Amino acid sequence: MKMKRYIGYLSVLVAIALLCAGCEKENPTPPTPPTPPVEEPVHEIKFAPIEITPSQREALIETKSPEYTIDGVAVQNFEWGLEYAYKSSSEWESLSNGELSGDTYIFTLSSLEPQTEYKVRQWAKSNLGEFFYSEEEQFKTKNEEVVPDEYKLAASIGEITPYGLYAMIELKSVRYLINGTDSQIKELELEYSLTSEENYKTIEVRGWDYSSSLVVEIPSVEGEFLQENSDYKFRLVVVPAEVSAPELSSEEYNFSTVSAQVSVQIPSPEVTDIEEGLLVQGSGVSILKDGRLQQSVSNISIEYSIQNQGSWVEEIATLEDQKYWAVISGRNLRPETTYLIRTKVRTSDDVYYSEVVTYTTPKEDDPEQPPVIPPEGGDTSMMEGVWKLVQWRDSQPGFEVYMEIDATGGVLLWQRIDSRNWEKFLSAAYTEDGVISGVYDDGVAWGASYYYSVNGDSMTWTDTQDSSDVSVYQRSTLPADLQSIQCSSEQAIASERFL
Repeated sequence: MKMKRYIGYLSVLVAIALLCAGCEKENPTPPTPPTPPVEEPVHEIKFAPIEITPSQREALIETKSPEYTIDGVAVQNFEWGLEYAYKSSSEWESLSNGELSGDTYIFTLSSLEPQTEYKVRQWAKSNLGEFFYSEEEQFKTKNEEVVPDEYKLAASIGEITPYGLYAMIELKSVRYLINGTDSQIKELELEYSLTSEENYKTIEVRGWDYSSSLVVEIPSVEGEFLQENSDYKFRLVVVPAEVSAPELSSEEYNFSTVSAQVSVQIPSPEVTDIEEGLLVQGSGVSILKDGRLQQSVSNISIEYSIQNQGSWVEEIATLEDQKYWAVISGRNLRPETTYLIRTKVRTSDDVYYSEVVTYTTPKEDDPEQPPVIPPEGGDTSMMEGVWKLVQWRDSQPGFEVYMEIDATGGVLLWQRIDSRNWEKFLSAAYTEDGVISGVYDDGVAWGASYYYSVNGDSMTWTDTQDSSDVSVYQRSTLPADLQSIQCSSEQAIASERFL
């Protein structure tokens, strides 16, 4: 029994052990999960389209930079480029970096063969050293044509400086090109003309290397001048040394002259006391335009005036061999009086004066000469009446003059020139061959004789020695306040008289 009870206990223990072992198999310990693999970064390169423009021996290739990303992030700095080969070849040649224009790169393939097929592709290198390539683009160069020679004149003009009578033109360089290559120049000419004309004058340009600056003066011939304030044009004409090459002309250039600068040299006259009066003489008159053109002198005269009076009397001078002289009559000079004397030079354009010299007349020693009596028979009936000065030397006078002339040569002169007061002078006049002359009642002769003409109520007197001294009178009535003025011989000597 005990054995049986022992065996029974043992069976129970075995059963429990087996039961526990079964429970362990149904709930095992879970295993450790494996480590996931590391993903490699994704390198992606997208190539831009390629545009090809072929010619006979070149091809112009335009494209943009490839887009390189790593896991979608753009890479800025990486290597890329173009390469090309014959269509049937596997040997590729790389191109150097192209020129960037905006966001486009321009490559130039040179030294290609005409009428030949090529291929080109874009490449890029990743950061891992791996090369990527675009699709191949094929093209064919054009057939080589026989192109005629191209001739071209390349001229560089510098500063253009016009004056009144001439102009200075700066030539910087001149080139004669045949198919883009410099060719030797045989002759160079500069042609110029007024803009409104086609009558060109020619200047031969010699002794120049055609590359350093050269200034050419227009015109180049001594004694020839341009017109003042005028429009001009000029051009260059080149004759090449190559016999088969044509003569070429440049484009036309324009400039305008201005007014010439006038330089005047009139030495002060010399004054000498002679028996007849004062001899005034001089020489060395020079009037230049732009320092080149000697102005022709149409008239030289001597002017004199009593100091501080302001009115000038003119005496026409004699001109001979660049020297001139004139005599101021002693009858027109006051003793012990200071006179201002100057030379007056008239050209076709203007009037010029020398510096003023002074001369004081000596005391009068000789007895007063008797008055000069005019010849009898002077007929002034055609001028009879009262006249008012309305024009003098082509302009309205800045002073007042009245004359009353009778039929037998009596002339009363009222003037208000250098003072506020009127002055009255009496003189006797006579006419001969259309010329009127006169002598004041103090014996002093008129300063000039005059050609006269009367036309109705208008009368004109013209100085016989100075055609510019023209006085125009109009018939008038004498103002009442002038009728009571008395004549004064002494005042006539001291005053500047209009006649």
